[in-house]
Amino acid sequence: MKRHTEYLVRKRDGRLEWLRATKLARSVRHAFGDDEVIAEDAILWLTETIGTALTETSASETGGEPIPSAALAEAVEHTLRCLGRGDAAERYAAEGRSRRRRRALLESQCDA
Repeated sequence: MKRHTEYLVRKRDGRLEWLRATKLARSVRHAFGDDEVIAEDAILWLTETIGTALTETSASETGGEPIPSAALAEAVEHTLRCLGRGDAAERYAAEGRSRRRRRALLESQCDA
């Protein structure tokens, strides 16, 4: 993926980060589970497809503003469901919920 402004992601805490295909591919690969054999080129194709579709949609809707990370997660889940992989979509969503719980727990411990 090329580094253009439409590939900027606004994280939940407000930071801006470049959309990295390798990081997204790792998350998507993890959603398929360890016991399933998926070709790495298929994962990279899926990642590129998600990134392209999301940036095209986001650029037209937000005028080139950074993509919210929540929109990125929704795009991954939607794409997995469209491909008939509801199981992977649910694992992806469950991992996101788990990360949000861990972040909230860490923040509450820091505030105490």
